[in-house]
Amino acid sequence: AVDGGISIPHSEKRFCGYDPTTKELDTETFLERLLGGHVAEYMEHLEEKDSEVYKSHFSRFLAEGLTADDLADMYKDCHAAIRKDPTASAKKEKVLKDGYKPKCYQKKGLTYKERKNKIKQKLAAFHASQE
Repeated sequence: AVDGGISIPHSEKRFCGYDPTTKELDTETFLERLLGGHVAEYMEHLEEKDSEVYKSHFSRFLAEGLTADDLADMYKDCHAAIRKDPTASAKKEKVLKDGYKPKCYQKKGLTYKERKNKIKQKLAAFHASQE
């Protein structure tokens, strides 16, 4: 948020590149990390070691045509866009496929009328079984 131009109280001690012995922030290390240098290094490492893992981990980057060399420019463009218009964009509604039902781990509670009706049905079934 701070790199996007939003004023948030913070301390330089929290940023990558801060040296506690000299109590100074190494801006080059900070900027490299901010612009995705560590991600670019990891991308290059994976591309050399295991191309299948590289393709699975960075599939969206590859689909967009981004390489390790393009990350810094992408982040610079992103930061510029945030500074230009910092308001949050509206989220798109998810479109579900036909027949797909999302998992629901908690059952929806019954209303007062539904609970009373359920009790009446159980009592009626009980009385019917007693006769």
